[in-house]
Amino acid sequence: MTNKFKTGDIVHLKSGGPNMTIAEIDKDRHNNYTIFCHWFAGAKRESGWYAEETIVLTQEEQKGTNK
Repeated sequence: MTNKFKTGDIVHLKSGGPNMTIAEIDKDRHNNYTIFCHWFAGAKRESGWYAEETIVLTQEEQKGTNK
């Protein structure tokens, strides 16, 4: 799969959840991408790694309104 995201993009999980900001993108030796994201749960900043296949751009990012 080709990398369709870039640092700073706003994404969310395909299964739902909060909007997240991409902070880092890593590619392994098998050309699989993992995406490191930050988001807020109330006032607490959370973060985690996600497989590229599990996230999508938010509607705002798709429309280009946050660029």
